[in-house]
Amino acid sequence: MEKNTPVSIEKAPVIPLSQIIIQNHDVVTFAELLKTVNQLGEGGMVLMEFDLKPDFPDTPRDWQTQLEVAFMTKASPFSRPPEIIDRPEPDGNED
Repeated sequence: MEKNTPVSIEKAPVIPLSQIIIQNHDVVTFAELLKTVNQLGEGGMVLMEFDLKPDFPDTPRDWQTQLEVAFMTKASPFSRPPEIIDRPEPDGNED
């Protein structure tokens, strides 16, 4: 019997939002930040830390929620609903 082995034993890096903003200095609006975060999520980034509030004129009150939604893309394993397994109902005719 084989044991399940993890794909990686390394901890996933947590990328602070401040680092994303610094590395993408051409991003000057919250809308552009949403696109950047979405691209990072699609590219495989796993964890993001909200270490600061983005200081853009168009930053909304629910900025964290919007960034989370932008980050949770189709490529993210966390964006999919849990798999539902259909099992046939017993018919009750046991002989």
